[in-house]
Amino acid sequence: MSSSHTVFVTAASGHIGQELVPLLLKTTTHKVILPTSSAAKLDAQIASLGLASDVASRAVIVEGDIKDPVWVQEQCQTHGVDTAFLCLTGSDELFTTCTILEAFKAARIKHLVYLSAWFEQSNTVAGMSGTLDMWGIVAHGLVKVAIELILPTLPFTHTVLGPTLFTTNDLRAKPALVVPNDAPGAAAFVPRAQPRLIEPLGNIGASRVFPYDIACAAVRCIDDAGERYNKRKIVIGTLKSYNKAEMERVWTAAFRAALGGSSDVSVTMAECDAATLDRLEELLRAAIGPGWAKELRVMYDAIAEYGWGPNETQYAEQVELLGREPMDYEAWVHETARSWLV
Repeated sequence: MSSSHTVFVTAASGHIGQELVPLLLKTTTHKVILPTSSAAKLDAQIASLGLASDVASRAVIVEGDIKDPVWVQEQCQTHGVDTAFLCLTGSDELFTTCTILEAFKAARIKHLVYLSAWFEQSNTVAGMSGTLDMWGIVAHGLVKVAIELILPTLPFTHTVLGPTLFTTNDLRAKPALVVPNDAPGAAAFVPRAQPRLIEPLGNIGASRVFPYDIACAAVRCIDDAGERYNKRKIVIGTLKSYNKAEMERVWTAAFRAALGGSSDVSVTMAECDAATLDRLEELLRAAIGPGWAKELRVMYDAIAEYGWGPNETQYAEQVELLGREPMDYEAWVHETARSWLV
């Protein structure tokens, strides 16, 4: 068993954090420092885990502003933080990440696990040109390219995790796939007349990743403390990439299996052409704002042109780190369809 650490974990209430915090508390002896803007909300999240008091006591919730580097440094020094898991997003991600890294440096942490994204990082001009070509002007990807270049200059060990496309993105399509079923004693939902996946992944497609697998990888890297995985990037996600045809196949099979062999329902996926992306961007403007709407539209353009997923070497490195294959995306789709339709 690895020695115990005091771990500063950002985004504890996010998709990954909700998987990571329980794993750290249940499967390790690490003390976990949880910065948050809402202590009450995070208290409730920890309480819902039903942990024994001695286990729950290793979660220390500190309320404050993660964007204040002086506060971050003070928390790290006060609680004796030696390890950090850094997961950030947002329009000011680059600025905030850099100031937090300065705070970690001043607090003299020893190891960082940084959540980046899948891409081919390179120290050569030609390789970097390829990375930049792929990301184009996708800001929340470019910021991670920049941070990965900064990390080797800092006075602590680091491991980078590069997740692919979240499986949970599919759940955003639920209103376009099913409608509530008012029939008494029946399944909660029934398929729409033309069920449709709204995320346009094009003809090359993307690897899929579960937040739980990312969390498991993070725990392994925290335990490792930079001994084996220092200055390494581990891509997390399925080896198989799922394009439009594959997504339609998987979701159609899941719906038909849930509904019974006689069902002829067919699930389709949005095209990844200019007209469809224009419509998607217009819808997203109202939901998440014009800037992020444009950002996601450009990201889908990049996925359509380049694809998104690990090569066989990267996949083998992931399996080595996790000690197992990543979770089965197609099995999850079938389980999700059953939970809606049965």
